[in-house]
Amino acid sequence: RAFNVEGILCLPIQDSDKSHIWLLVNDDQRLEQMISQIDKLEDVVKVQRNQSDPTMFNKIAVFFQ
Repeated sequence: RAFNVEGILCLPIQDSDKSHIWLLVNDDQRLEQMISQIDKLEDVVKVQRNQSDPTMFNKIAVFFQ
């Protein structure tokens, strides 16, 4: 399946072999399907929808310009 993702942020969890991955998605119509598909991936432990402020992506973007 193809999904549009506006931003991806991945940070390791301290003292763990796991990471947190945040996806910035603007297409709410397909979000539930996207969550369902990600949850089926073998390496994924947990998927949760978070209505957090997308400005964290904007703050990080300045380091890549």
